[in-house]
Amino acid sequence: MPAKRSAVQIRTFRAGDLKRVLALERATFAEGPYTKAMFRELYRDCGDLFFVAVRVGRIVGYMVTCVDKGQAEIVSIGVDPKWQKVGLGTRLMEHTLAVLEKRGIRRMELIVRATNKAALRFYRRFGFRSAGRIHRYYEDGADAFHMKRIQTGKSGSAVGSRAGGFKVLGRRRRATL
Repeated sequence: MPAKRSAVQIRTFRAGDLKRVLALERATFAEGPYTKAMFRELYRDCGDLFFVAVRVGRIVGYMVTCVDKGQAEIVSIGVDPKWQKVGLGTRLMEHTLAVLEKRGIRRMELIVRATNKAALRFYRRFGFRSAGRIHRYYEDGADAFHMKRIQTGKSGSAVGSRAGGFKVLGRRRRATL
């Protein structure tokens, strides 16, 4: 059942949300969850693009994106396992993309585990395309895909990007559902 738009509020992360976001992170990412220090750093550096999904007063998802030199990097998106597959990830992504569009940010990228088929389908739905494979990206030796999206015009549509060079930022490790 899709999450009713009125039942879910998307708002900017607040420092008081950290405890719940950490619990959600551990429940969502069994391998290599972000630490309290990492989330504090993301809040400090990217707080204006750090969103939480709240349903009935409880944080059930989050998404954090950073912008550098006019390009956005989707750092992480997580949805409480009890609330996955009901449209919360979609709501977070739509909200983030709308904010980026208002700011004139057209270029976006992310890193996703190569074996995460659900996440790959999700990102492709939003116009992200593979820009290359990163071998042994994760601590467990798993590969990742670097994905890019270029937003065009007011329509919100996107075109695939070229598989040119890219940098892998050290502290960023995944964007996944």
